[in-house]
Amino acid sequence: MSRTVSDNAEFRFLAIICVSLFCASAARAQQVSVQRQQPPYYVGDPILVRVTAEQFEADSQPECTPGPTAEGVSISFVNTNHSQRQFIREVNGNRSVFRSVKYQYNFHVLVDRPGTVQIPPFTVKQGKRVAKTQAFDLRLTEITIDDDLRVSLGLPSGPIYPGQRVAVTIELSYAGNFNNILYNTLHIHSPLFDLFQFDDEPVDQRDNILPILTARGAVNLKAKVSKRILDGRNFIVVTGTRMMRVEKPGKHELRAISANVEKVMRWRRDLFGDRRPATTARVRAVGSPQTLVVEPLPLAEAPPSFGSAVGRGFTISVKADQTVVRVGDPIDLTITLRGDANLENAGLPILTAAGDGHDAGLDAKHFRLSDAEVTGTILDGAKTKQFVVPVRVLSESVSRIPPLAYSWFDPEKRKFETTYSDPIALEVRPAQMVGAADVESGAQPSTTAEGSSAQPNDIVPAESGSFDLTGADLTIVTDTQRLLVDEQDRFGGTTTHTAIYVTSMVLVLAAWWGRRTAQVAPQIVKRRRLIQAQLKLIARASNLPRQQAAGQIAAALRQLAPHANGSQRGQIDHLLSECDVLTFDRDADASDTIDQALHEQAVTVARTVAKEAA
Repeated sequence: MSRTVSDNAEFRFLAIICVSLFCASAARAQQVSVQRQQPPYYVGDPILVRVTAEQFEADSQPECTPGPTAEGVSISFVNTNHSQRQFIREVNGNRSVFRSVKYQYNFHVLVDRPGTVQIPPFTVKQGKRVAKTQAFDLRLTEITIDDDLRVSLGLPSGPIYPGQRVAVTIELSYAGNFNNILYNTLHIHSPLFDLFQFDDEPVDQRDNILPILTARGAVNLKAKVSKRILDGRNFIVVTGTRMMRVEKPGKHELRAISANVEKVMRWRRDLFGDRRPATTARVRAVGSPQTLVVEPLPLAEAPPSFGSAVGRGFTISVKADQTVVRVGDPIDLTITLRGDANLENAGLPILTAAGDGHDAGLDAKHFRLSDAEVTGTILDGAKTKQFVVPVRVLSESVSRIPPLAYSWFDPEKRKFETTYSDPIALEVRPAQMVGAADVESGAQPSTTAEGSSAQPNDIVPAESGSFDLTGADLTIVTDTQRLLVDEQDRFGGTTTHTAIYVTSMVLVLAAWWGRRTAQVAPQIVKRRRLIQAQLKLIARASNLPRQQAAGQIAAALRQLAPHANGSQRGQIDHLLSECDVLTFDRDADASDTIDQALHEQAVTVARTVAKEAA
């Protein structure tokens, strides 16, 4: 009896150990942690927060969400990255494969008041697996409002509808000495930048730029510089424009746009007589809160020919690949749309739809349309969209492809508009009937009994039992030398055959290499060329006067900045600060050249960025 009790006690002890080990293993299974960028943190400046999740399954990406925030604190998702590694373990002949997956979620935290705020835990969830990070505190410093600095966000004045592309303007104004602003430290942010998608015009190295900060990173906008009198004061105004794509209706209460930048309060001269910032202060400007309302489309009033397009000035044209067909033959209709709108969301309407008072649309009694979904192709710099639609004619009575109707919503007129394509004349012949005797005979086109020439598509029955050998070479070869030639020595022999084989393999390899080269994404090729061009500009700057060389190096580094990583971006910011001081030095000597150490640092950073981009 005592042994039984002892055995039960040992069993319970082992069970407790197993459960404890299982819980400890489960606790180690999913691991989450949170990191944040180095302080200081400023009011109105986005703060990067990264959540790392490990030991989750690789078949589906876990979901990461922040907890509820206090008033004045917003957390917006930026992007996610994941990496995976695999290792194999073999014990006593048993082979096991283990995979470790790491997910990284980047967020921007924005706080609109100074002091200490608590950031709630982030929750990572994958199915039934749930893990949370620890809450943490951020201490934010208020930035002084500078009366000389102003920033504003310009929204469209009229109503906005889903599917529309509208222009948004960002203006930065400064009334003081513009040379006292360290432009490379400028941060402009608005919640609008993270709510919608934007189409930004590419920036050239000769363009003026306006840097803004979005949840996806820094963006340089092509800018215009002008002078303006505001409240009786002279301002230098830098204006950038973005094209915003609106997708869903709704009302958005936007916090004020803000801008902050390092301002030089006092300059000093270094050992070489160059001006350098001695004292700087971060200053800020805040715009006004705004409300953006996206009205829903009045779909109840939409005609059947509405193709989901919103804009103005639409036209539709149709071309047929053939106009002489038989009943049942396929015709490819190329439908081309043009208009001042976001054509990415524009689709084909119901092609059988008829317009008011127009004999338009493809009648289902006379035409058969494919059930497959037709996707269009964007052409001509997003100003044209083209569709290819296969159609079959069902009746000989059809004499034309009627006009096709296309309707869109005009946001300025606040109503639907309709346009029509031109009709296309058709000649429809009877369907070609082929019988069993026609297939067996394999007859060739001949002259009919009336003496007229038969058409290529007409089947003329051959006479039964006919066997025509006209044109056949029935000569019997009697040349003994020709008959005794070995087949391997014909057509040049083994050497020629080998050369042909090797040449064929070389051509196949060349075609494979060409195809591989062509598959490189155009944007990657464009990025490599851009980086190489900036590297050449920096290298050539050593032959220019110091002030001009500094400006050229700064312009090239600004083009490289979006393609650099964190450490490289820090080096670029440092170099830009030094170059800006040289560029705006009014006492610069035109005969001086750029400092060799500064030039070598710029070349090194550019080469590092180019190497990683390759």
